[in-house]
Amino acid sequence: KQILHNAKSNSHGCIRLAICIATAFAVVMLTACSDGNGTKSFHSSDEAIREYHGFLTTLRQNGKVSIQTLVKIVNEWRVLDDSVTSCISRDTLRKAHSYPFTVYHEL
Repeated sequence: KQILHNAKSNSHGCIRLAICIATAFAVVMLTACSDGNGTKSFHSSDEAIREYHGFLTTLRQNGKVSIQTLVKIVNEWRVLDDSVTSCISRDTLRKAHSYPFTVYHEL
């Protein structure tokens, strides 16, 4: 009886550990890209590339900026870059002879 009781206790511990790991993973995945700005949503890879190109064009036109502004711009760029990459990855799977990653990398 004692061995059976220990086996049941162990299985409950494993289940609890699995639930904790799954919960921690879900929390990390849901909050990884969220720093208050959220993410950008695009309907197509073309729209994402246009937005990315526009952001980089505006960035090139900026002169000297303060450190605070630079930090803000880098944070915006990271969110945009992540969203564009994600959109292109999803969109490319559906279209034959579409090479948005090539255009993206040329920017």
